[in-house]
Amino acid sequence: MTIHAGLPGRYLIHSGEINVSPQARDATDADWRQISTWRQFHQVSEMTPVQIVSFAGDCLHCGSLRQWLHGIRDELRGKSLAILYLYCGHQLDTRSPILQHLLNQLDICQSAFALRIEDDNARRDALSMASALLHAHDHVLLLHDDLNRIAERGTVSGSLKYALFAKGSDLFAPHPLSGMPGYAPWQGNLAQEACL
Repeated sequence: MTIHAGLPGRYLIHSGEINVSPQARDATDADWRQISTWRQFHQVSEMTPVQIVSFAGDCLHCGSLRQWLHGIRDELRGKSLAILYLYCGHQLDTRSPILQHLLNQLDICQSAFALRIEDDNARRDALSMASALLHAHDHVLLLHDDLNRIAERGTVSGSLKYALFAKGSDLFAPHPLSGMPGYAPWQGNLAQEACL
């Protein structure tokens, strides 16, 4: 999906997709007990096949994200970076926020925010929040994870979309990132729309 936006004085310096390898499995009896609230809220019958989606080791996020994010941080050379994580759906432990799992996996302890994105209004809110974060940070990374970790059986997305914004024209060379797994080509255009 595309978020159309004008971020005056803000530049989109990278955008694209990160390829990930989620694994889907059928919900077990134990899973059904754990997701009973989710099932009732979404009016999913006990007869409906439900799948649980995760990554290697039953992690909620792909292990390659850590290396990818460290590559971005290295390129930014110590400049401030805020991460805005956009997600949808729920995970198996519905009591635990999914951002917490991402922060633990990526060793992030500051300047990280999450928004649930379920409709177009929330998408516009995400871009407004990214713009506001650029007042306090040199760069903002929007990481859009549209993977439903609990869902009726179906196709599982194999990518995360991202957009990296900077204030002013503080651009950096794209070459080191271009060799990273899942990296999409550098854009380098004034942000008129961000693919998220």
